[in-house]
Amino acid sequence: MYLIDINVWLERLLDQERGSDVVRFLARIPSDRLAITDFAFHSIALVLIRLNRLEVLRAFVQDLFLRRCRPPDPSGAERDPRGPSGD
Repeated sequence: MYLIDINVWLERLLDQERGSDVVRFLARIPSDRLAITDFAFHSIALVLIRLNRLEVLRAFVQDLFLRRCRPPDPSGAERDPRGPSGD
């Protein structure tokens, strides 16, 4: 099990300098082996709300709580957690 730090998630969600490293890391780990604490989730939500990145927050919530319950996309396409426009 991997408990992912707030800064790792934000690096990707805010498309920061090492965001592509995070993408590669997350691609190697099965999603059922990733974990996030309640505190981390709420902290990420607060940061995204303060930055007015509501679409990014919506996509993150969907990926965390909804996509996990669905089978993988048969096309193999991965959704960008930053939303459709990539912001």
